[in-house]
Amino acid sequence: MLENVTCISFDDFITRFVQDALASRSSSSATGWQPKPGPSNKHDAERLEVRVPSWNPFKDMPRATVEKDMYQNITDALSGAGLTTEFQFVSNPYKGDSSGRSGQAVDCGMCPKQGASRLDPANDEGHTGRVNWSWIDIVIECKMNSTDDDPFDEAHETHEPVAAGRREVLGQVLDYARLIFQYQQRTFQFMVLFLGDMARILRIDHAGIFATAKFKYRDEAAGLKLAHFFWNHALLSSAERGHDTTATRLDPNGPDAERMREQVKNVGPDDYVRAMLVGTLDEGWPWWKMEVPDEERGGSRTFLVGKPHFMAPGVAGRATRGYIALDANNPDGPPVFLKDAWRVVSDDIEQEGSVLKTLHENQVQCVPTPVCHGDLAGQETRTQAVWPEYHPGMECPLKTHQHYRLVVKEVGKPLEQFENSSQLVSALWCCVTAHAEAYTNANIIHHDISTGNMLLFRNEEGTWEGMLNDWELSKRRDQQDKKERQPDRTGTWQFLSANALNDHKKLIRIEDELESFFHVLLHISVRFLPHNLGDAHVPQFLHDYFDDYSTAGTDHHCGMAKLAAMQAGFVSISQYKAQHEGPDRLKILFPASACPTSPPTAPSTAAKTADSTVDHPLNGVIETLLSWFSAYYTLDRLEREARAATNKENPAPVSRNISQQFRRMKAAINARAKRGIKEPSPAAPSKVTVATSKAKVDRAALEEHANKLASHTALLELLEDVLDKDVWPLQPDRVADRKPEKGWVSKTNDQVPKASFISGSRKRTLESVPENPPSPCIRSKA
Repeated sequence: MLENVTCISFDDFITRFVQDALASRSSSSATGWQPKPGPSNKHDAERLEVRVPSWNPFKDMPRATVEKDMYQNITDALSGAGLTTEFQFVSNPYKGDSSGRSGQAVDCGMCPKQGASRLDPANDEGHTGRVNWSWIDIVIECKMNSTDDDPFDEAHETHEPVAAGRREVLGQVLDYARLIFQYQQRTFQFMVLFLGDMARILRIDHAGIFATAKFKYRDEAAGLKLAHFFWNHALLSSAERGHDTTATRLDPNGPDAERMREQVKNVGPDDYVRAMLVGTLDEGWPWWKMEVPDEERGGSRTFLVGKPHFMAPGVAGRATRGYIALDANNPDGPPVFLKDAWRVVSDDIEQEGSVLKTLHENQVQCVPTPVCHGDLAGQETRTQAVWPEYHPGMECPLKTHQHYRLVVKEVGKPLEQFENSSQLVSALWCCVTAHAEAYTNANIIHHDISTGNMLLFRNEEGTWEGMLNDWELSKRRDQQDKKERQPDRTGTWQFLSANALNDHKKLIRIEDELESFFHVLLHISVRFLPHNLGDAHVPQFLHDYFDDYSTAGTDHHCGMAKLAAMQAGFVSISQYKAQHEGPDRLKILFPASACPTSPPTAPSTAAKTADSTVDHPLNGVIETLLSWFSAYYTLDRLEREARAATNKENPAPVSRNISQQFRRMKAAINARAKRGIKEPSPAAPSKVTVATSKAKVDRAALEEHANKLASHTALLELLEDVLDKDVWPLQPDRVADRKPEKGWVSKTNDQVPKASFISGSRKRTLESVPENPPSPCIRSKA
């Protein structure tokens, strides 16, 4: 996705992204765009009680010697120009937003006055004390150097920077954009960068970025145009400024907000859904009333939401957010789950709500129940539509993203919150059942099995079930067979099959999906269950097996640890242990009878109290599955070798001169030697060794094992068999999560390949992995 950034001239930028919105009430002139409010447009007329820019407010602005001086100089210049009465220019670079974990603080911003009034009081230097991402209309960032601090490089074909310092600034800019999208309800956003004596204006949506070429804002004409940009921006409607008008911000003291608070009073100990709702009613975040189209019945419904329960990282792509929601017309009813996403528009990608409807019509169990869903009219990314005009003759790599909302009845909790290993395997069985029924009954394959898409849900009888969620990437099997791949085939890197990672055009089949289920089981087990891998080694193991990658030219493929496990039929941990330090294969440990009745607070506690004389039932599941995968990958290798052998119709010619020359040289050296080299002859190979080396592969046995993966039946029977036995630990065997909050950081800073600088999501488009994966430390103010 290195083509996400395009730099164009200032005038083209204004024509494409600002002037069109003003066309109904403005006209172009030599110095800018002069509004023409009609007598019936009283609000616009009142807003024109400001000075139309006729001079460059930056021309005589004092020159800053340090960056912090730029903040005040620029906001003073903009405020002194009298460009707007409804917005305020503020500088707040010293404290991050107190409501979030990022701690990010942007230098300056253009905020509506009601938002600026919510900021902390100004300090002695006139700077507001803390940024509030939920109110910033335009982010304004200041840098001292016009080249070294420029996040774009127009000398480079993709306009993305190569220098580490400039890449770091780009990461910072994208972090700001991400926070605006997360805290607000936006369709796009503008951003202004001041780079020494140069400036750029950016327009960012979920398809990519358009930026102006750098211009000297102190020059009379350029500075006047920039002033006109801010002036015209203030005249635009909220939708024209990039705000989603189907979401209304709630007054914290209004009736809807009070009704939401009422729903979380006296939450019972077993009411996990309302307990989750409590966590989203964060007073530091804006709360919203959202419209959700009902495409099945017509019209729309409204729901009340607080802080997102889930937020996908990054800027480009689907930008999914999940909310625990209340029906605005029946807030006393049960909470539901509202998914807000920018889905890919394609003829062969269905709306997720339509897929769920099909699944339920075909009696597929353990999947969400749709309540209502639909596209939000007029809310589609624009970057991909303009991109071809500036890249003639090139196929546009950007996807069209449509704003979409879906409400489902069930509110699940993450699989990671399982209580014990038997519940984990039970949930896995439910999800495999859902996958099997979708495949056989509805002719649909999921395409994105991952830990995040497998949930725990308490049914009406009070029993915990697994639920297979997130069907937005699913495919109809008949469509998949006709077309090798969908235009934006993505998956979660950590859980894709080794074959899928090594062949990005591979048709995803049952074998790949069942392998993904295995990787989910292994990932959760290593993080939360006692095992023979030292706790200190877990972070690196998670990186090596799930995050790592190998390279072939400019392509990124499966990491060696995952591929080795699939080929060998066991998960090796020898590289994390000293020689002769216990078994070299991963084993889940059975907790001793003296284990505490509640999960220990430290991972090492369970390991020390494990009973090594009892084999954990999960080991049998893992070993059996690995034997099937090993057989499958062995047969795949043999078939590829056989195909390669049949292609050798014209073997390359060999030279006989080399061997003849070597024999003459050897004879001459031995003749000159005073005595021959006398070493003990190696022992003759044992009969066992000889027999092994000459043995033919038992293809029938391999095919028997590999065929277990041709359908869901064998896996379901395996899970059913072990769950039906009294072999599970009596005491809870879940331990504290061993995965570091920020993951394992390599000494070389070279980890899992990112989709692009613009999308930090672990769910990535495989063809979008960059040539040079960026450092995970790219965001300087994080």
